[in-house]
Amino acid sequence: MEIKPKTKVIAKTLSAILGDSKRENILVVTSTDIENVSRAIRNLEGVNHTAALRLNPYEVISSRKIIFMK
Repeated sequence: MEIKPKTKVIAKTLSAILGDSKRENILVVTSTDIENVSRAIRNLEGVNHTAALRLNPYEVISSRKIIFMK
């Protein structure tokens, strides 16, 4: 599934993936650093973004849920 780099689209996709659960401490990991996706995710409260190459143990431990994107 390809996700457009828009906050509304990403919020809708996260709701579909997570259901009605609270959006809190979610980490979205992408294969590369995609600036548009990063900007769109930055607008969502409780959601953080990082590229797979920059993923570190602290981010993994401090996140309640981790979503990996291709």
